[in-house]
Amino acid sequence: MEESEGVPKAITDNLAKVEKALAEAGLEFIAENGGGPGVRLKAPVLGIQG
Repeated sequence: MEESEGVPKAITDNLAKVEKALAEAGLEFIAENGGGPGVRLKAPVLGIQG
């Protein structure tokens, strides 16, 4: 792994899973051109109770 170039696939896969889990938990990722970079809480969906 140390001899390979770039970011190992296992690391990028883990980062994608973490990003997906955070998004499903209610975080919104903000691109640099969208006032970010950063994260914020998604706006709540009104009228739905669960």
